[in-house]
Amino acid sequence: MKKIQRINFLEIFEKINGVEEILRKDPSNIYENMTDNTKDEYRSKIKELAKKTKISEIYIAKKALELATNNLNNNTSKLDNKESHIGYYLIDKGINQLYDVLKYKTSRPMNPKDKVKAYLLGIVFLTILFAIRNK
Repeated sequence: MKKIQRINFLEIFEKINGVEEILRKDPSNIYENMTDNTKDEYRSKIKELAKKTKISEIYIAKKALELATNNLNNNTSKLDNKESHIGYYLIDKGINQLYDVLKYKTSRPMNPKDKVKAYLLGIVFLTILFAIRNK
């Protein structure tokens, strides 16, 4: 029983998880120094994206790594470049670039003006429909 208590299951999980292996290749080397909770947040985000896009978690992680690596290689100012961190494409402003690479179209929420127009158009349409029906 004592031997089982000494086993660090998180350490074992990180060694066998394919997504974790890809995330560790973060070109900015920030991922390695992150807390376990933050690493888990990244893996959860990848899991959420995989479910939403119906694309494998490993493919998503590879594409995020590819974006970060390309940014690091193409950027002349390598100091303090947050876009070369894999997390920029998972939980920050780079998520749209990741969606583009994955060829996933996000639906934008309706703005208030569009909602009002749709509501009024529905009322007008129903009024005309009832007026024609009652003739």
